[in-house]
Amino acid sequence: MKIRRCCAVLFVGFFVCTVLSGCGYRELHQRILIQGIGVDKTGDGYTVTVRAASPEEEEGDELYSCQGGSVLEALSNLSLSTGREPFYSHNYLVVFGRSCGEEGLDKSMDFFIRYYNTRPTVQMYLAEDTAEEILSAKMDDKMISIQTLQNLGQTGKYNGKAVSMDFLEFVNSAQRPGSSPVLPVVGIKWGKAELCGTAYFQNYQLAGILGLEETRGYLAIKGKLGNGEIVVKGDDFGTVTLTVSQGKSETEISSKDDIPNFRTVYQVTADVSAISGEHGKLDESFYASVEEKAAQQIREEMTSALEKSLMKEQCDIFGFGNLFSQKEPKQWKKISQQWDEEMLRCNYEIQVEATVLRMEQGSLNGGK
Repeated sequence: MKIRRCCAVLFVGFFVCTVLSGCGYRELHQRILIQGIGVDKTGDGYTVTVRAASPEEEEGDELYSCQGGSVLEALSNLSLSTGREPFYSHNYLVVFGRSCGEEGLDKSMDFFIRYYNTRPTVQMYLAEDTAEEILSAKMDDKMISIQTLQNLGQTGKYNGKAVSMDFLEFVNSAQRPGSSPVLPVVGIKWGKAELCGTAYFQNYQLAGILGLEETRGYLAIKGKLGNGEIVVKGDDFGTVTLTVSQGKSETEISSKDDIPNFRTVYQVTADVSAISGEHGKLDESFYASVEEKAAQQIREEMTSALEKSLMKEQCDIFGFGNLFSQKEPKQWKKISQQWDEEMLRCNYEIQVEATVLRMEQGSLNGGK
């Protein structure tokens, strides 16, 4: 027994000396602390743009560009020009160029899911053009901060026109029965990075892009639109800006003659935040007109998102097929292999119920 204990102690000591203190360990100054990665497809491989933390004595980030036959090879080639080892644990986001989306993201994203040193919860974006443009963009002679780019993915909870996605969610959406994934699209406008739409995919390949208003319609169908501003106009009330305070949706599923029917009801509650133009008293007729116009506008955005992605491109970004598979598993088993075609035969109903919270009776001009 004593011999075994001695052997165990010697083994542990040997492990500590050779592994923890050996050549496998790197000091921070020997590593590139990566904070953001951009991937663009080229003719014979990939160009990867990297934003990394600068040494403490310097200000700003470091910007690198490297090439390789695969994403991992390109990143490994960073050491050829820096003499340092790439370190991914501090990475916040990955931007894929439009070329990667057109090729199929499964060709360029596998490394970020499979590699042991990366995190599957890193935020994903699709660049309107190239990822290099996003990662290297400057404002006032300084590169746009990684924190700013990271925060873009959270703006949906402020404006109701943006989606947020990480690698884990994206892969789950792509592999979930009857479902297609989406990504926020980021571009450079007037020297600033901003979200400009939502990309949707068919089998990891870019199929199309929803505009900002269509994105709001998508979020409404998904039950994720609970904030943001909606501007409605009418001859009888002028221009009214509504601030959404609450929103929820419910999709009912039925079937007739083996054809699924999806009925989505979106209920939204909003406050009047601003009024401009000619209007009378803020009486019941005013609120009724605003509610009708708001409901109509949101319904049109929901319908546009559905027709563009599902009916035109056969991408079920709303997960209707997945909902049907849960409620009618036997029938789903019959149509699951042909869902791309079957979804076009389904019936889709959209209903919007808008409620504008009442203010005190009167008008901004004293009731005149």
